[in-house]
Amino acid sequence: MDPEGSTLTVPAAINSAGQITGWYADKRDQLNGFLRTMNGTIITFSVPGSPSTIAQAIDSAGEITGTYRDTNNQYHGFLRKKDGSFTTLDVPGSIFTSAQAISTGGEITGDYSDDGFHFHGFLLPAGQTKHDLSQH
Repeated sequence: MDPEGSTLTVPAAINSAGQITGWYADKRDQLNGFLRTMNGTIITFSVPGSPSTIAQAIDSAGEITGTYRDTNNQYHGFLRKKDGSFTTLDVPGSIFTSAQAISTGGEITGDYSDDGFHFHGFLLPAGQTKHDLSQH
């Protein structure tokens, strides 16, 4: 089940359709996400420009959430849609955001750190945009 070129593979989540997502390290020690489809095909992905993409959850529709690091070493949450496009998820004012779970209904939850390095949870209701992240 390892993506080609993997030196470490971590399956993180499986949905009701049998799709698996997770992340792997390649030979350059970069982290990338993967999706294993129901027929066993492995699709690898990274948020564009990111040297580190960690997929953490998948919903029944095949949408994936996780965390990526940008080239300035800042961490952001992401949503990878079924068509392969990405949306960055950042709680306003946060210095670190991680999208850790997505429900069957499309709600996204995770955590973030404020500038005082205090961690909090967040909830993004289904169908909302990144600008609607609520801090809880």
